[in-house]
Amino acid sequence: TAAGNIPVLDGSGQIASGVLSNAAVADNAITLAKMAHGTDGELITYDATGAPANVAVGTSGQVLTSGGVGVAPTFQTAASVTFEPMCRAYLGSSLSAIDDTVQIMPFNQTEYNLGSAWDTTNYKFTVPSGEAGYYLIHAQLYIWNSSYGIRSGSLYINKSGSNIMTGGIGQDIDTNKTRSDTMSATTIRYLSVGNYIQIKGVCDFDSGSTTSNWVESSTEVSIFKLRS
Repeated sequence: TAAGNIPVLDGSGQIASGVLSNAAVADNAITLAKMAHGTDGELITYDATGAPANVAVGTSGQVLTSGGVGVAPTFQTAASVTFEPMCRAYLGSSLSAIDDTVQIMPFNQTEYNLGSAWDTTNYKFTVPSGEAGYYLIHAQLYIWNSSYGIRSGSLYINKSGSNIMTGGIGQDIDTNKTRSDTMSATTIRYLSVGNYIQIKGVCDFDSGSTTSNWVESSTEVSIFKLRS
């Protein structure tokens, strides 16, 4: 309407359709008090025709989720984030270390074993069905010798029978003669369903000593899934 004119009202007392143009309403002129009341927790959206619509109230903890083009958003329960399968396995008792011989670490105890992927009989972590993805693998071996020094040692992270990461130690036996040491290795690898992880270790001792042990609890492996 022209400035100063009074809009025409229809029979219901409302401004007649088409009388009041969009340009006639000043920006920011419609206050919250002029909006129709709704339901606490609802949101305003637009439906597939472009008409205003309400997003139904969700429940506590749900998140607003897009339904894509032409679909109004809805409140949905957020997807849970879990780092499973997950385990920490370790030696239940000390294991005699055989000089200069690669040994599979018989991790027969677990602190946790979510997803039951670690086998305490075969001493391996096997990726279960539906759980292929990227995994963090950390292994640590603690070796102790009661009488002689440690020349060198290696830790191997094996994936389905092939070495994928090595950690190691080395000592100068003439000046050091260290009788205990720790070696470790950490890697992130993609593992397919059925792939398995085993940990192996080897040490070379001064004088070919056989009085050596891989020490329980401190000789361990931790594995958990980061993402698919």
